[in-house]
Amino acid sequence: MEIFYAICFFVFLLVLIGKKQKEKEDRELQQRVEAAKKAQVQKEINRLNQEYEVLLTQYAELIEQTKVKYYLALQGKDKAEALRLGREYYRLKKWPDEQITAYEEAAIANDINTMKV
Repeated sequence: MEIFYAICFFVFLLVLIGKKQKEKEDRELQQRVEAAKKAQVQKEINRLNQEYEVLLTQYAELIEQTKVKYYLALQGKDKAEALRLGREYYRLKKWPDEQITAYEEAAIANDINTMKV
């Protein structure tokens, strides 16, 4: 009978050891999955940051192009075009959805008043 209990105890230990080993493997797998998820998220963040930098560069170029067009229009004779480009330039400098201030309108008006007609 003692041998039977010894065998049962031995089997119990083997099952317990196997269960602990399985739990350890599951934890390690979960850690690898989490690390892979974090790496994927970081990769996506990096990609979005690169896209953001490209968009910012393009936006800065658009502002500069509009500025050049505005100053060229101020050297010309078309006040309506200069006014339109002035407003567009000042809006772009702030951000597309922002309204220009009375101060900026006054600056545009001052620029237009100095135009040679």
